[in-house]
Amino acid sequence: MAENDWHIFKGDGREPHKEIETLNEKVPVPTYRGENVPYFPTKEEIESVNASIYLRRPLLLTGSPGTGKSSLAKEIAREFGVELIHWAINSKSTLEEGLYEYDAISRLQDVQSEDTKELKEYIKLGALGEAFAKGKKCVLLIDELDKSDVDLPNDLLHILEENEFEIPVLKRYKKEKKVNLGTEEEPIIIEEGKHKISVEDMPIIIITSNQEKDFSPAFMRRCLSHHIEFPEVSRLVKIACKHLEIGYNEEQKTEQQKAVESLVDEFMSKRNGTGDYKEKNELAIDQLLNALYLRTKGNDNIDFSKNSILNKTVLHNLEGN
Repeated sequence: MAENDWHIFKGDGREPHKEIETLNEKVPVPTYRGENVPYFPTKEEIESVNASIYLRRPLLLTGSPGTGKSSLAKEIAREFGVELIHWAINSKSTLEEGLYEYDAISRLQDVQSEDTKELKEYIKLGALGEAFAKGKKCVLLIDELDKSDVDLPNDLLHILEENEFEIPVLKRYKKEKKVNLGTEEEPIIIEEGKHKISVEDMPIIIITSNQEKDFSPAFMRRCLSHHIEFPEVSRLVKIACKHLEIGYNEEQKTEQQKAVESLVDEFMSKRNGTGDYKEKNELAIDQLLNALYLRTKGNDNIDFSKNSILNKTVLHNLEGN
């Protein structure tokens, strides 16, 4: 790539070239796209998480898309060094799916062919069932619960209140009173089709919502709730510098930090409908990071002003307008 040309794809009909093979050397993979990227919670978020841990109650995080709700759950798991179990909710998600799946058709076919597999071979724990039956502390992220059918939050009430669940098909499993639905290295034992959670091993439960729908008072009573506000400019700059591995200094600003601040200002103007922008736009923090990465790792002359192609491509309105 030429010094002032960040394009690796030229689109001019030239003969095949090999620049793509050296992309990782010239421009490394974005650091903020990895699994272990740290999240920097606010004081209010820290207080809310600790209250949830002490009270053994789920923490419902609300806020606009891209404000860090899921990232906070990942940061809790990272800091404690425990497993994060992720249940991504959609309109078809059910409580049974979250607890376990039973492949009755395969079992019937095997029985007819005189296959002698054990019943447990046809049962697979879902994210909720695994987190509740593990027998050791973990973080359970129930992501975007507001996308679910109206019945799912109410179906969760019994699980959240009683701290136990059942797998009815295992009650007919008479060969053993205990069934291991995990592995030999990490056993997950279900006794006679029923599992009760130890209060000590209650998973840290984080539930996220983009507020597409409200939850019932009965459900809300069983949760703690915290609304994550979109970060202010100063915090956005600090977050961006951390994620992009750029030094941050309030007194002696580097050229890269100045470039970050300039683009953050443009980003917030577009989001809030100020300056050159007449309407508000729904934007997420990772869109800002994408724009900053292109500018700081590709070419610091890349244009993200109002009418630029990349502004409309990278910082596109999430509401589709």
